[in-house]
Amino acid sequence: MSSKGDREHPTDRKVYTKLSAYQFIAQLIQHIPAKGLKLVRHYGLYARCKFKKVKQIIDKIFKFAKAVSQEFIHLLTPYSPTNYRGRLINSFKIDPFRCPHCGSELILYQVWHPDYGLVYDICRDENWQELDTIDVVEEEKPKEQRPIKQDSQLYLFEMQPSN
Repeated sequence: MSSKGDREHPTDRKVYTKLSAYQFIAQLIQHIPAKGLKLVRHYGLYARCKFKKVKQIIDKIFKFAKAVSQEFIHLLTPYSPTNYRGRLINSFKIDPFRCPHCGSELILYQVWHPDYGLVYDICRDENWQELDTIDVVEEEKPKEQRPIKQDSQLYLFEMQPSN
């Protein structure tokens, strides 16, 4: 006698059945296929007879997809310069450090922010050597001299007289 300890699906309980040896063999034999019978385990794309053909088609698809993606790879990973100047040139085709009138290169000395203070200072952040000041000419503006009144106040900033 043999007992079977499987779970029954609807009740999810173990079911034990007592069988004679002949009944056990009869239930076991029904799972053995007849001689010469071929069982179909894989069909469609998974069938063994079609595996080589399917693999060739899939390889062609992947090669085509790779060729197409190579054309658009620059769109997926665009070149992004790391500095402000490079990003502006790349986006707007404008060099922020070129004078729009004469085309000479401008030098950024300092960047100051009202909340953070001095953000960039060329003397602090760069290995800066002083420019040759031979070519730099500062224009002196003639100061207007106004007659000073005896009862006038001194101002921190020069103010234009109002009419």
